[in-house]
Amino acid sequence: MRATEVFRQRDRIARDLLREHGGQEIDKTDGFLLLFERPVEAVLYSFAYHRALRRLSTDLGLVLATRIGIHVGEVQIVPNTSEDIARGAKPIEVEGLAKPFAARVMSVAIGGQTLLTRTAFDLARRSTVGQIDSEKLRWMSHGPYSLKGVDEPDEICEVGIEGESPLRAPEDSDKVKRLSVASGNQELAPSVTPSTEPELVGTVLGGFRIVRRLGAGGMGVVYEAVEESLQRTVALKVLPAELTLDPTRRSRFLREARSAAAVTHPCVATVYQVGTAGNRVFIAIELVRGVTLRHRISEGPMGVDETLRVAIEIARGLASAHGAGVIHRDLKPDNVMLSRDGQVKLLDFGLAKQLTLKGAELAMSEAAHVLEPSVEGRILGTPGYMSPEQGRGTAVDARSDVFSFGILLYEMLTGLRVGTRHWTR
Repeated sequence: MRATEVFRQRDRIARDLLREHGGQEIDKTDGFLLLFERPVEAVLYSFAYHRALRRLSTDLGLVLATRIGIHVGEVQIVPNTSEDIARGAKPIEVEGLAKPFAARVMSVAIGGQTLLTRTAFDLARRSTVGQIDSEKLRWMSHGPYSLKGVDEPDEICEVGIEGESPLRAPEDSDKVKRLSVASGNQELAPSVTPSTEPELVGTVLGGFRIVRRLGAGGMGVVYEAVEESLQRTVALKVLPAELTLDPTRRSRFLREARSAAAVTHPCVATVYQVGTAGNRVFIAIELVRGVTLRHRISEGPMGVDETLRVAIEIARGLASAHGAGVIHRDLKPDNVMLSRDGQVKLLDFGLAKQLTLKGAELAMSEAAHVLEPSVEGRILGTPGYMSPEQGRGTAVDARSDVFSFGILLYEMLTGLRVGTRHWTR
């Protein structure tokens, strides 16, 4: 009976704090699944919850601690019908990869610890300025981890109070493994998990014969391919299946991607074609042979002269796109190619918006955490390079690209990668 009463008190604390912090309870099984508007609200909730449990521990003479994980991801929220609820179903079902992804992160936390994926970490850290005033507040990145069932590695980070929080790197489990970090620039190691997309090498897709696979990520798989009608070699990006199954998202993506294809400039990789083949959506892009700006920065500072040469060409490409009404939204060193003949080429212009689900609500849970699509507010881009308005999910314009451009200048001149050191404030 005492255990039952302890759990009741814990649940009462969790729900009372939820009302104070404007969250929404989605589910409660082995832990709470909660949804918040912004990452910072989930962080503030986690601090309050940890402290409340410590007070309860003192009152009861027990040791009570909870593990919290915060993640921004993509899921589908499906309300059950009143008939199903009457039969015992939950009011809401959560579906999508983000839920098990988040559960993996939470699983390696220890009692009293709040872990975050990199996206949630960066968005929350920016928003805490003026809201949390503590000399003992610590923001830490524990480095890249490989999560079972997830294609790309992700950084696992922690936020906590010195003297109250563990502030230590998670240990490996059978489903979460820490990856080695290259010296100096702390580049993520290659994914150790194969892509879940079907292998297309050797097939013909929309008139393009696929030769070999170049890489994969959350935005799809990129192949080297030959356009059979012109015998032209291209980079063929095949988008994730989940993007193409929703007719609204599919049509919006095609419309806006074709608009981005209208940007023509020597410093912007040419989009040759945006098309469909069966249930596949693909983009044929100029194949640029060379290295990314990320790779060049990893070798060390570029020096003023080299930085100016590259920066001027990036700026020219941006100006051309902005003049055509297209905003990049995801300008980062990975999207800048330095060709073998020394030319600078910007990649993925205008595609970040279409390749990110509309909406940005944050989920925080002891067991899982997800992102629910909303009808307004968007978080688009890569944390660390996003402008403040992108982090808030408000409207963006060309100035957002200029903000990201400034971060590229810093990285080129210093050889340092934004967001890879342990942050302490």
